[in-house]
Amino acid sequence: MATDCGVSRSAITRLLSGKSSPSYKLVARVAHALEVELGKPISIRELVSESGEYPTPWICGLVGCPGCTPPAASESRDPKIREAFKDVKPGYWTGDNLEAWAPKWQPIGEVK
Repeated sequence: MATDCGVSRSAITRLLSGKSSPSYKLVARVAHALEVELGKPISIRELVSESGEYPTPWICGLVGCPGCTPPAASESRDPKIREAFKDVKPGYWTGDNLEAWAPKWQPIGEVK
């Protein structure tokens, strides 16, 4: 994503982790990269909100998928749904559900 946006990996990492307040320029570049990937227009208002409300409330509606649960909703070997996703219907989840999920620490291999 960093390459697609023309920014450093650390800028994207800080943005995704919530450790920085993104500039308008960064958000515009992310929106453009998503538009290219999804093949449809993405408003900056779909990515940033002061109130926590967005024009399209569910991620599946935004990206045009038929409805799913994110991979973090369950373990790959155990189909039991995690607590953070127990009341979430397929297609009706947000980043807030992902924030409620606390993954176990695991080492990450080097990205090339």
